[in-house]
Amino acid sequence: MAEAYVARVPVLMAIDDLDQLHQFRGFNFHALHGQRRGQYAITLRGLWRLIFELGTDEDEILIVEVKDYHD
Repeated sequence: MAEAYVARVPVLMAIDDLDQLHQFRGFNFHALHGQRRGQYAITLRGLWRLIFELGTDEDEILIVEVKDYHD
């Protein structure tokens, strides 16, 4: 899973707009809902997701956690 994390973080840092993440099929990029409104997720491996949100600076992405979403 560390390999997937290391591969995806530079992509997150390089994009200009979140919509660009839709071009990476394996990322399964999606916005979260409910208590996680304002956060986004991409798939790392299997059920594991990297959860992130936008910072106050529009170019800033804050990684919130890596989580097994069935946990």
